[in-house]
Amino acid sequence: MTGNDTQRVPITPLEPALTERAAVLGTSQPPVLQRLDKRTRLLLVALMGVVGSASVLILYLASINSPPTAAQNPAIAVQSSTGTGALASAQSDPALAPFAALSQEQAETAAKNALAAYVESEQALAELVNLDFYPAADLAAAKDLALSGDARYLEADFAAATASYRAAQQIVADMTTKAEAALADLESQINAALDDLNPVAADSALAKAQQLSNQPQNFAALASRVGALPEVIALLRKARNHELAEQYDKALGVYKRLRNLDPQTVQIGKRAAAAEDALSLQLLQARLGEAMSAIEDKLLPKAKEQFAAALKIDPQNAAALAGLEHVAQLDDVAELIKQQTEASAALAEEQWDAAIDLYGDVLESNPYISFAIDGLGSAKTLQRLQLQLTTIVEQPGKLASEKLLAQAQDVVGQGQRLIADNKSLQNTGLSRQLDEVELLLAQYRATVAVTLISDNATDITASNLGALGRFERLTLDLRVGQYTFRGIQAGCRDIYRTVVVTPGVPAVDLSCRERIQP
Repeated sequence: MTGNDTQRVPITPLEPALTERAAVLGTSQPPVLQRLDKRTRLLLVALMGVVGSASVLILYLASINSPPTAAQNPAIAVQSSTGTGALASAQSDPALAPFAALSQEQAETAAKNALAAYVESEQALAELVNLDFYPAADLAAAKDLALSGDARYLEADFAAATASYRAAQQIVADMTTKAEAALADLESQINAALDDLNPVAADSALAKAQQLSNQPQNFAALASRVGALPEVIALLRKARNHELAEQYDKALGVYKRLRNLDPQTVQIGKRAAAAEDALSLQLLQARLGEAMSAIEDKLLPKAKEQFAAALKIDPQNAAALAGLEHVAQLDDVAELIKQQTEASAALAEEQWDAAIDLYGDVLESNPYISFAIDGLGSAKTLQRLQLQLTTIVEQPGKLASEKLLAQAQDVVGQGQRLIADNKSLQNTGLSRQLDEVELLLAQYRATVAVTLISDNATDITASNLGALGRFERLTLDLRVGQYTFRGIQAGCRDIYRTVVVTPGVPAVDLSCRERIQP
């Protein structure tokens, strides 16, 4: 064959299998590639395969300008029979060869894209959660599918490889969705625990979230809130104590600290607004009370000033408006003074009902008069105390009950404190009645030996004591008071004995005396 007769023959490059190239890379790859994971290195090898395939296609397109036949050149037939499957079919049918090669290349590209998508999904999952604390069964299944795709890829079955990679990618995508849902649920648990002021639950949910998440910055703000929760709870308790003590200005100071510590504290705005309203009302009542006190002291300019201050707090406040009118109407002021004098006299004379009515009349028209508010409270308290003392004196037998005795002692203690705080109550009928009840309680706290006699066949029970059983003679140490004994015996009418136990009480016979005729 001369130089002029030389035909262009397509060169079929003989590439090693994908696994072989991976082995070469594994033994001689540079340090940068050694730091890549297995899946990323496989993707790089696949990209190298794309370049090789493109080279084959270019050589082939260059050779079809003067296609030889097998009869003209037997070497071509041999080469075709031993070359790659895609080139052999392309040279057997020159019209379809470009499309076949292109289809094969597209299938391979789709497989590589599917592999890349899987690798990206796996990396995204690893960036999202700590896989050491996440269920690994599904991830293992995804990796098995990806390895199956690798095998199909090396066999040039790109469609099967694509399907395996996509199935693996879908599993990882589902795992990512579940992981995001799990993290979102933990975030909700943390917020709920913060709203419930539950540091134990908040710490537990935060620990789980920090353990699972590979993105600690996502929980940094919640971690800060959880860390501050014990102090938040303490401050809320402190603010509440100030509110209960009606120290609303101090409560507002605590709420300000809470806003700086954790602005998202549950209902912090509502709590602070309520404290501000309460403080405004407190200041309003104070101004009104001082104004009324000034009226009582006939300091009319001061009263006018205080009413004006009250109207700055509440421009439509009826009491303040009425107070200004009272300042202008001296007759009304005189009436208030008269009512106060009469009510105080009724209180000193222990005429509780009259004092309550008089103070009530004052408050009906002037609800913020301080002397009337205090006087009405005192009159009701003293009336209730006297009623309780009278009940104890009239029904001493009930003091045999430990519970009632303790309640009576509480009443006496309350009365003693009232008299100690108010010297005007000393040497009054109420103080003398209190002394009488105190002596009565001392008697009923003492015990008396009481002898019970029976026939040893009757079951005996006693009020405030319970079952005493059967006996012939039984001695009990009982407190002074009234007791009811009951005896039951078959064939005998039930026995009921009510005994007032006092020092020197005779023996009580509880024997069966009346038989029931059959």
